[in-house]
Amino acid sequence: MDNENQLINNFIVDNAELDSVSDRLAQFNIFDVLGITHYEIRHSNTLAWLFDPQGHHNFGYKFFQRFLSRVIHESEYEAPISASDVELSTYADLQVYREWKNIDVLLVSEQNSLVVIIENKIKAKESEHQLEKYINTVEEGWGDYNVVPIFLTVEGEPPSHKGIKLGYLPVSLSLILELLEKLQLRFQESQTQEAIGFIDNYLQILKRLTMQDEELEKLCKSIYRKHRDAIDLIVSYGASSRLNEACVEALEELGVSEDRGAVIQECGNMLFFLPKEIVEVTPEVELSRWKRLNYKFPYYCWFRNTSKGEKLSLCFEIGPVADPKLRAQIVKVFDKEGFKLTKAAFKEGAVYSRAYSERANILDALESENEFDELKKIAKRLYKKLEKILQPKTTELKALFNTIEKSNDQ
Repeated sequence: MDNENQLINNFIVDNAELDSVSDRLAQFNIFDVLGITHYEIRHSNTLAWLFDPQGHHNFGYKFFQRFLSRVIHESEYEAPISASDVELSTYADLQVYREWKNIDVLLVSEQNSLVVIIENKIKAKESEHQLEKYINTVEEGWGDYNVVPIFLTVEGEPPSHKGIKLGYLPVSLSLILELLEKLQLRFQESQTQEAIGFIDNYLQILKRLTMQDEELEKLCKSIYRKHRDAIDLIVSYGASSRLNEACVEALEELGVSEDRGAVIQECGNMLFFLPKEIVEVTPEVELSRWKRLNYKFPYYCWFRNTSKGEKLSLCFEIGPVADPKLRAQIVKVFDKEGFKLTKAAFKEGAVYSRAYSERANILDALESENEFDELKKIAKRLYKKLEKILQPKTTELKALFNTIEKSNDQ
């Protein structure tokens, strides 16, 4: 007990980095003051205001237009309209409804015969028949309109299988953050100080929820490295860094480590990696995103904890390759049995395409006495399933990039 008390004292007393984190969190933020950071209804109210062409943000309908076109363009699933349709239309007539027949946000444009349903899930789970009920309700009132249903979560998790069949497009809060930052910069000179302050507050909340506040992330990681044992005592079920560490050790025990030629990088709450066999046959390419990764490979495996901390996901994803022809060739290599590519992966301009995705419940592991070891077992089990279908692709990938290299030489 004396040793544990000493760990806590070392962590708290005269800790300049901890003071810096406290100072950042103590900065005034209207969402914190009202205690509504994690409430779906308050986020939905804010989104409704941002989508409203008459809102005092002065974005007009640009936030709605950019949001909808990006969701459609980057989704793995089909939508009834194209991203170009959205960009070439105007939405000055857009009507925004909150909690209309329990739909979080409903957006209607009569001149474009368009209805957009947004189901917003910050903490709550999808209820049985909920998504189907919304579709049926909208079709009763706007049966001849194009209906685009959207499933919004912190991390872009897909809805249930039934929700996907109904056409719901998954999207993460990261897209809201990205678009809002761009529009805020573009329109700031025409905004009131009140609107600027409110949007800045919301951006900070989005960065926290999506773990994209880089300065805060660096401070927290530095504190964690120096006071790991103390933090593990304070945090009863571990943090994302702890889970990533378990995944790293699990991979290492399976022969996937940087010492053995693999690529592994922690990025926020995600652990990106590629085994040696894939690294050896994959050249780095120009990417349009994934800017924080040290190596610019066209695809990655990654582990991620869900926002509620209940499940561990392992995905293999073809990413934002700048050359669309090269990306299409890579997609073809993985478009075989064992991978789950949708038609959208073959569309020109596709950005992220999950070829494989598997999740496992980790609640029992988090509550066990041997938490770390149990988490490693789960990570190993997930990776072994992916490895069986990933490793055989090395021959095809090597042939692909050799062919490309020869054609470039000529």
